[in-house]
Amino acid sequence: MSVDVTVLAALVTLTALVGASIYLVAKYRRTHAAEIRESLIRQANKHGVASPENLTNQELKAHIHEAKRDRKQGQMKTA
Repeated sequence: MSVDVTVLAALVTLTALVGASIYLVAKYRRTHAAEIRESLIRQANKHGVASPENLTNQELKAHIHEAKRDRKQGQMKTA
């Protein structure tokens, strides 16, 4: 009986923590959206991504990741 109660308490606690984490991440993204965007545009310019202003944040992250990977593969080929 006490094991069942302990497992149930653990599940309730984990569910509450997941909910709180999701809420806090969403709140952070809303309040810091401009700073996140500025950082992504700086990274895009550094890695030579064309027209970062026309892309969404998610697309911009993907293009930056692709540019980093291409540059790294180019360095590996020359080494």
